[in-house]
Amino acid sequence: MIAIDDNGPGVPDEALPKLFDVFYRSDSSRNNPNKGSGLGPAITAKILERFGGSIYAENLKPTRIR
Repeated sequence: MIAIDDNGPGVPDEALPKLFDVFYRSDSSRNNPNKGSGLGPAITAKILERFGGSIYAENLKPTRIR
């Protein structure tokens, strides 16, 4: 198991189920032109699934995501 923690602003709870969808970006990310396209999490999920792994995200309040 590999765990990655992010100390950024977090992800809205309603966005967590969509986080690994292709091109998904939360509303706050969508309005920021300096952010990515939403491909990284989807590509990571597909690679892990291909090799029998899995991926998930959870909020660790107040401002962390794992």
